[in-house]
Amino acid sequence: MSNRYLRVAILALGVGVMMGGNCDGKGPDFFDVIDGGLNPFTGDIFGRVTVDGTPRAGVTVTVSAGGTVIDTAVTDQNGEYEFLELNPATYTVSVGTITGADCPGDQSAVVVEDDETEVNFACTTPQPQTGVVTGMVTVNGSPESGVAVTLREGTTVIGTTTTGTGGTYSFTNVATGTKNVSIAPPSGATCPTTQQDVTVPAGGTATANFACTRPSGDFTVGLTDLRWEHTIPGVESLECKTISTSPAQAGATWSATVSGPGVISGQTFGGTLDANGRAALRVRINAFGTYMNNVTVISGSVTRNASASVTVGSAANTCVALPSSIRFKRGVVALLPDDVRPLRLNPVAFRYVEPYGDPSIPRIGLIAEEVLEVFPEAVFLDADGRPQAIDYGQLTASVVRELEGRVADAARAAIARVADAL
Repeated sequence: MSNRYLRVAILALGVGVMMGGNCDGKGPDFFDVIDGGLNPFTGDIFGRVTVDGTPRAGVTVTVSAGGTVIDTAVTDQNGEYEFLELNPATYTVSVGTITGADCPGDQSAVVVEDDETEVNFACTTPQPQTGVVTGMVTVNGSPESGVAVTLREGTTVIGTTTTGTGGTYSFTNVATGTKNVSIAPPSGATCPTTQQDVTVPAGGTATANFACTRPSGDFTVGLTDLRWEHTIPGVESLECKTISTSPAQAGATWSATVSGPGVISGQTFGGTLDANGRAALRVRINAFGTYMNNVTVISGSVTRNASASVTVGSAANTCVALPSSIRFKRGVVALLPDDVRPLRLNPVAFRYVEPYGDPSIPRIGLIAEEVLEVFPEAVFLDADGRPQAIDYGQLTASVVRELEGRVADAARAAIARVADAL
């Protein structure tokens, strides 16, 4: 039953009840009420405003004729509005702005005598115009970390990242449409394809995986983080670097020769790579100048070499992988309360125990045993499997990946909340 006819029934019922048994003098009054509220020579306009199918209260609706506003109404809790007793004519009905929603434009409504005209406004919220591009890079079926991944739109680079420890990568807030994902082939690996086109959907995810292969048993050796540390300023320094293998050759043996103007005699350089296929090479020196490092790694029947040089000067510098185990330090004092430690890392003040550093110089850093619990890939182990040193370069990369992951998770959660609210 329409609004107009529902009111007729209610008024008629009221009249019947109040006039029942006593019509004298009251009948005309009540018929005046009926005539005043339900003029048969007029019509009504009614309707509902919804946003994504849900009624929207508090929306202003305007009815006008010939550019002149006739009346305004505000939708109730059911999203409904009505204009009563309009003279027969053609009217224009419009709704006010709803923040975050797109609504139909002005609508025409023809009012006829003793009838109702329904005009509804079905508004919608815009769908997200961005999405996510993600994927994984594997070598021989295993996740490969540290692979450079580039995102392009046409020939324009719009994003660059590297794969994390699980071989995955992610780009968030990517505009919808066709994009190109490319990778730099992992060291020593062959990839059937190094680029793929993907279509990014609004509010969704596009995936591009890359499966590469590497000859069984082969690996490469890298020398990175070539730096120095003045352990006893003006007297003795450390020339240092990181030995790494790709893929990681855990337990492989390594040896090195180091030449330069001030290599302190009596040192031997060699050992076993840790569980991450890495080792920290530190050389005691007593003169500035250029030092050449030649490293050999043997894993099974495969032998690989790497060389690199570093020029040590008087400027202050810091070795990426200094002795960081608690057994090399004394006077350790935590610098932050337990409840505000970033990413569960615990910065401390300490002094080195000789001969691992000058005990007269106060230091700030981390404890290898504690970092091992949070970012094990950033800790060097000795031949007995004990924490030895922290690879601060790897630690920085791990922290960045962790933060990127948290940002991506937060973005996905925000998108989900928006989707749930629509």
